[in-house]
Amino acid sequence: QATPEPEPEPEPEPEPEPEETTEVQYTDDAGDWVTCIASAYTIADNTPPGSTATSSGIPLDESVPTVAMPMSISPSRFYGERIQIEYEGMTVIATITDCGDLGGGARGLDLTPAVFRAFGFSTADAWGLRTVRYRFL
Repeated sequence: QATPEPEPEPEPEPEPEPEETTEVQYTDDAGDWVTCIASAYTIADNTPPGSTATSSGIPLDESVPTVAMPMSISPSRFYGERIQIEYEGMTVIATITDCGDLGGGARGLDLTPAVFRAFGFSTADAWGLRTVRYRFL
């Protein structure tokens, strides 16, 4: 009488792909990409309107690529840090120099004109709210 062949081991289940999240998570680890909603602002939108003041003390200059982060994360620890921002395959390097309400922290970045113009938008209104990803350098 023939002995039955043993049943083959079942294939292990593949690991599920991590779901992309729009929740803003901050880390001090360089290189970790963060996906967030980014808004945009200009000197005319600054507080007070027309002021070049920023929370870091570095004046807002619309020709220099800088960004603001939400006040809710105590961004002063990031002032002067450079980040790489990616939008639809384009990349801009910017410096964190400011903070703001940013929708109560619902948005992760507020881009200045040098950044949104590099992505092909002529005004903050044209940029509106868009999903970007960034990482610390």
